[in-house]
Amino acid sequence: MASGEVSMLIFILASGYLFAVYILFAIAKHNRKRSGSLMHQVSDSTSQSDVSVAQKVGEAISNPESILNS
Repeated sequence: MASGEVSMLIFILASGYLFAVYILFAIAKHNRKRSGSLMHQVSDSTSQSDVSVAQKVGEAISNPESILNS
């Protein structure tokens, strides 16, 4: 292979790699927007009891001795 052919091959491979990375980032951005709107819908439907249970679980995780003392 001549050096001109090798440099053209490198250019083609690099272009394909950059295009693939661009497509993957576009897909990730699209999925993140989609999951963000889904999380917003879920957070709107969260009840007060779910929030209090989550707070109690957080406290138990951060201070496990409180479970043993009660």
